Amino acid sequence: MKQINNFVSSERARYSTKYNNRFAFWFNQISQYSKFLDIIYNRYIIISKKWLENNKLFIKSIPKNTSGPMSTESRTLMSTGAQLGNKLLLEIESFYLFAKIVLDKIAYFVIDYFGTEQEFKMKSSHHGLTDHFGKYAKSKKIKSPKGFLANAKYLRQHISDYRDDKITHLNNPRLIKGFSFDKNGNVKVSDIYIYPQKGEVEKQGTGKDIKELKQLLDKYINQVIELVETNRDLTTYDSKSSNTD
Repeated sequence: MKQINNFVSSERARYSTKYNNRFAFWFNQISQYSKFLDIIYNRYIIISKKWLENNKLFIKSIPKNTSGPMSTESRTLMSTGAQLGNKLLLEIESFYLFAKIVLDKIAYFVIDYFGTEQEFKMKSSHHGLTDHFGKYAKSKKIKSPKGFLANAKYLRQHISDYRDDKITHLNNPRLIKGFSFDKNGNVKVSDIYIYPQKGEVEKQGTGKDIKELKQLLDKYINQVIELVETNRDLTTYDSKSSNTD
């Protein structure tokens, strides 16, 4: 978050006292929740490695081409895997919850910084931003960083929508969650419907790599900084020279 701190320190000085602080407070919130994400992500990395190692040992502990009860070693490893799985799911779902907060904080800031157009009311959320930003930017004559809206929409699909449909507003008891991992050892959540009904099989699948989403979210924050730097003359915030506090 060093880049955010450096940016805010220099950028806030352009505005009158009221908006100087308002600008800093917005980015303080964005930075704070981004730091929470860093903590969650680092814990995810540690726990996912432990889960992977335990999973390998569990598979290795089961003799091939044999039947019968599991050995004491296998039962112990299975129990450890379940405990690690709970911790892993906690970190993964926490990532989605806090990432959605960061996205919404950014949307709140953008609308506050550039103001709301009378022709339409853009809902102050990441969903609202992705739905209306094209028209909003055109109306405000805002020049967007390359790939800004495309990245925002991708994050909506793979963070906001996943958080809404598979975590916060999930109302289907038949959806269970397991784990899968790729060749690079990135552990992901797999959604599986028990007794799937029409249309549910297509909804099954594996979530995106948390590392990829974290990188794209960091990129999005940098794009927001660029959005401000490129369009600061379009803000509704009073400049220091206006002395309108």
